Amino acid sequence: GTTLTRVYRHVNNASWYSWQNGRDQIVTDNNGFWYAAPSNYYGPRMYSTDNGLTWTGSDYFGNAGYTQSVCLGDTAGYVFNSNSGGPLYGVNRSSNYGASFTRIRTSSYFNAMHIANGVMCMALSNNIYRSTDYNSSFNVTHLGTFGSTSINRFRTDGSGTWVASGSGYVSTDNGATWSAPNNAPSNIALLTLEYVNGYFICFEDEYYAYSSNGTDWTFVSTGLGSNALPSHCGFNGTTFYGFNVSTGLTIKITV
Repeated sequence: GTTLTRVYRHVNNASWYSWQNGRDQIVTDNNGFWYAAPSNYYGPRMYSTDNGLTWTGSDYFGNAGYTQSVCLGDTAGYVFNSNSGGPLYGVNRSSNYGASFTRIRTSSYFNAMHIANGVMCMALSNNIYRSTDYNSSFNVTHLGTFGSTSINRFRTDGSGTWVASGSGYVSTDNGATWSAPNNAPSNIALLTLEYVNGYFICFEDEYYAYSSNGTDWTFVSTGLGSNALPSHCGFNGTTFYGFNVSTGLTIKITV
């Protein structure tokens, strides 16, 4: 089928706004709330509370800087946005569904952020950080450097096991410590790591790989060659999709 390189939404019969491909920059709580932030400098930061029917600009509607990652909090209305430049450089937190943000970290930004089980894990290049008070003081602990590839996504099984993209490091104690897996993909494609129906799953070159524990992985050839490597992914129930933006190829896997 056709793969979109951008997501467009018509806002209140006015302009068409676009969100470029980036990292985890369009997020939803699956309960009607969506937040979108682009990777380009001048794009709007917008939110919707009616499943995308209408969109509202945040207090930094434009010129807010380059968004590197966003994530939803575990408290209703909380959104975290990390920018690598501009007036929102660092990490910013919203408690009103993205209507306004407060800067809570000015010393650095993060390529990836994810919250689960009362823990927030973050990454800058191949360094992993952790916070347990992200809704208040936001004290951050640097846990170390892991692997040789940048981490741009975390996923968790919701029971304490986390996997980081890049070199595939895994934590079994809710992000407190990290170790190399036995045979993870050496370079998990940037946006193809998900947790679906009891398995971590991702793409690497011409293979897709899956693991029930994040440590031991099984590789299956797609038979399509490395040029078919998906750059993005998504899932619906037990079906995992990989999308190659350059070729328009869609790969569907039932997990």
